[in-house]
Amino acid sequence: MFERDLGQLGRPAQCRNAAVEGAVDNLQFMAAVPVSETAAANSLTTLMRSIGTSVSSAAAGVILAQLTINLGGYALPSQNGFRVVLIIGAAAALAALAIASLIPIRRPAHAAAPAPVEAARATVS
Repeated sequence: MFERDLGQLGRPAQCRNAAVEGAVDNLQFMAAVPVSETAAANSLTTLMRSIGTSVSSAAAGVILAQLTINLGGYALPSQNGFRVVLIIGAAAALAALAIASLIPIRRPAHAAAPAPVEAARATVS
């Protein structure tokens, strides 16, 4: 019962994370590619996110499995194991921030609209 309750607590956070990741994809990556390439860019970011999630989960599992303590005959992850995983995660986040800051931002070209005064004069005359 306790495990089920903790699982329910994590669901809103998972939904929030998915929403934030989707928004970041649309805001940053979609603005950096031509409109004709948005499907490919979206697919690539989804693939990279899936690979990153899988690799990081496996790496965290290996680190926690290697840095264990014995408590009552059971092998449990040690505090140092969690520290190592968190430090690696923070370093990966900083690396992702550095890489994301290099993504070029395309500014949309605005068509030159007629000046409001000139448009008003044309309708009055």
